Amino acid sequence: HRESDFAAIQHFTNLRCQQDKRFDCIDDPNLIDAGWTIYMPTCQAISNYWLDQLEVLPDVDWSLPAEEIRVDGSATLLPLTSRVGELFKASGYDGNISVESTGVDGGFAGLCNGQVDLVNASRPMTDQEVASCQQAGRDPIAFQVGRDAVVIAVSRENDFIDTQASMTPIDLGQILSTAGHWSDINPDWSTQEIARFYPSQGSDVLDFVATHLFEGDPGALLAAGNVTSYSRENEIIESIQENPNAVGLVSYAAYANNKEMLKALNVAGDLPTPENVASGAYALARPLTIYSSAQVMTEKPQVAAFINFYLRSARQVMADSYFPANEDEFRQSKMAFIQVISGAPQAPTATRPPAQGAGGTPTPVSQQPSIGVITFAVDVTADNQPVGADTSFYADVPEIHAIFSYAGMSDGANWERIWYQNGEEVGGGPDTWDGGESGTFDLSLSNNGEPLGSGTWTLEIYVNGELARSGTFVVEGSAPSTTQQATSTPAPAVSTYQIAFSRWDGGKHDMFMAKTDGSGEQFLLERAAGPSWSPSGQYLSFYGEEGVDRQVRNGVEYAVSGISNGILWIKVANFPSDITQVEVGQYVREGSGRWTAWSPNGDMLAFDAARGGPDRRIYFLGTEDNQQYNIEIPGEQADWSPNSNQVVYRSGRDGKQGIWISNRDGSGTRNITNDGSDSFPAWSPDGQSIAFH
Repeated sequence: HRESDFAAIQHFTNLRCQQDKRFDCIDDPNLIDAGWTIYMPTCQAISNYWLDQLEVLPDVDWSLPAEEIRVDGSATLLPLTSRVGELFKASGYDGNISVESTGVDGGFAGLCNGQVDLVNASRPMTDQEVASCQQAGRDPIAFQVGRDAVVIAVSRENDFIDTQASMTPIDLGQILSTAGHWSDINPDWSTQEIARFYPSQGSDVLDFVATHLFEGDPGALLAAGNVTSYSRENEIIESIQENPNAVGLVSYAAYANNKEMLKALNVAGDLPTPENVASGAYALARPLTIYSSAQVMTEKPQVAAFINFYLRSARQVMADSYFPANEDEFRQSKMAFIQVISGAPQAPTATRPPAQGAGGTPTPVSQQPSIGVITFAVDVTADNQPVGADTSFYADVPEIHAIFSYAGMSDGANWERIWYQNGEEVGGGPDTWDGGESGTFDLSLSNNGEPLGSGTWTLEIYVNGELARSGTFVVEGSAPSTTQQATSTPAPAVSTYQIAFSRWDGGKHDMFMAKTDGSGEQFLLERAAGPSWSPSGQYLSFYGEEGVDRQVRNGVEYAVSGISNGILWIKVANFPSDITQVEVGQYVREGSGRWTAWSPNGDMLAFDAARGGPDRRIYFLGTEDNQQYNIEIPGEQADWSPNSNQVVYRSGRDGKQGIWISNRDGSGTRNITNDGSDSFPAWSPDGQSIAFH
């Protein structure tokens, strides 16, 4: 229908022809004789092949103006868009990305009046909003990036509703609006009044439910009896959790992160499972879309580049709280983007006219060498298809594969690949091409089983001295930094580190040390456990069990004098062969003491003990002067935040079992998980996450 469509078909059928040797390529229609039968793919098949197989989204040009990108709209998409923005900046964008959440209505209004470049939307624009934008000279364009769902939730303490049983729209309407008591709906249910907890007026969640169950009138929800409205979703969750007669409306993201507190009602035969939401079977599933306009994308190339990056990375960075758009939805979004930036790439220029083969059969035209978009992945199949493709990888990744298609190459041509880490050249080099004219290439970056190292990694590929393609990915976390030599296959040199651990032999704990490559295991002490490194790596704190002062090594018993069971320390730097020469000291004699944790700044030690009762508490010691602080935190198994200002720990305080966080002085306490089996929390080095058993 458009000239750009024909250019796309011409380009990609020619490229396919070059790659598949079963066909002869014809780019001159005058060569087609009368009587030929021509088989053409459908327009949809061409589009699908174009979008799915050939990665037509152009590379991001990182020489962008470092101007602010302003995003506003729905709170539902806020975490995802913020995450994509972080990766965009880590990949090379120097400008600021402002992501706000004043609601979908405010986001659309901002786009139309020029105050916003991009809108996070959990509903489509209305006809009136579209017309308003167009009158202001902005044609809104939607890019669907995923799916979400609204959950009608009750407390885990609710024991009268069978959440597997289907709720009809009439049932749900009564629950959410007209019924006063649960038994008004079903006489077998509770006789207590229904407590309703909803988002505030203007919430996209409230509007969505109103549209689907109350003919678009949120007033029918807010005017119901016993309604409490909150602007923050966590307040709704807490209110539902504490009341077995409560019902509320939350996003799937909030429900997924709080399943231990909430139960979801069955809506018209389907529960909000990932399968039902992704397939659209769940009635309260909804699209997640970002909106911009052609005018904004043209005037501000950084916005177009961000949308390009968003479409490339949205699927990879979605957590369990979101669902990716399906193939058709992503195709439509990619097509919309391509049309805004003036369509498809032009057909490659032939270096010579088509030559005639024997019998008048045309032979393929030669092409200028071309390198396709680089896909980074953790592994690759036998036919060079990426496995675990992404633009961001964890810090412990030992190898990354760079996979790209190529055409018009010639054996013997000069080509070069150069790897950069955080802008510094770290590997690569020139080589002679021997991969044939076309195909798919796998170029690996490995570190002999060790982590690659955190930061922004860039690969540049040169053919005949000219830059043919570049690509970037991010390794996140605190993996050891690397020092590399420029070789054809970079292999970053990563140091080996020491770990300390205890092992149970059936009767006691013994403490050991070993290297992170599994070698060099070394016995330290008997009847010792819970080691924690000092920040300098010179000392270990630990708790010693009864009899720690009697050590047996190689069948010989030694006495380690001056200590008894309690919270101890041992110097492990240059650990001597004779255990009698080991430096061991005692912080505090505490028979019930356990689970030491050395603060990252080195000034304080946390441990837990049961002093005078069965309940364990966390206590603090000064590492320099052995000062015992007058601080007690109900709990055990403490671990420090990277800035040494907080501790995370296991506790059953205040009647709530789970993982807790407190400031180091015992203030600012908050509960973050709600399961009594949660234990041994550990803070990530960047302070953003907590892992626990």
